[in-house]
Amino acid sequence: MTSSIPPQSQPHQPGVERLMDPPAEHIRADYHGSDKLKGRRALVTGGDSGIGRAAALPHFGKGSVVINTSSINAFAGNRSLVAYTTTKAAEMGFTRALALQLAPRGIRVNAVAPGPVWTPLQPASWGPIDPQAVADLGKKTPLGRIGQPSELGPAYVYLAARDSSYVTGQTLHVNGGMIING
Repeated sequence: MTSSIPPQSQPHQPGVERLMDPPAEHIRADYHGSDKLKGRRALVTGGDSGIGRAAALPHFGKGSVVINTSSINAFAGNRSLVAYTTTKAAEMGFTRALALQLAPRGIRVNAVAPGPVWTPLQPASWGPIDPQAVADLGKKTPLGRIGQPSELGPAYVYLAARDSSYVTGQTLHVNGGMIING
């Protein structure tokens, strides 16, 4: 895992991955697929976490899954990101309501709420204000570092797989150990 990110900035949001130093780790070198998602359909929303490809909900049937990407900010708030915090909190209400609406059709809806994760959005958002803030992202988490997109993947796999067939309307917090009661 990346232990040190230098101060940096990008001029436009959402940022450009090839300009990141160091590059984000999207898949670990030792990762081996489990085939848990073979033949399954999942809609993952929210590209700012490094995860997210879209499909169309009308094509979903029983056993399909919707996974929204929220944020720790929906639960903890962030005085510098009021609009972002508000939209992510609204997304949590959407996740819970949609879970109730789609449960009778056998479609599960859940969310992942990442903490600080190394994506192009970080240097593009924080860098123009304070490049050192980019270098400090994640240092206040109990694990003392920023997360990588590869560390979020298993949460999405769990929620998309049959392993979580009795889970709907819930949120997995992948945030370096930050305690969130919400």
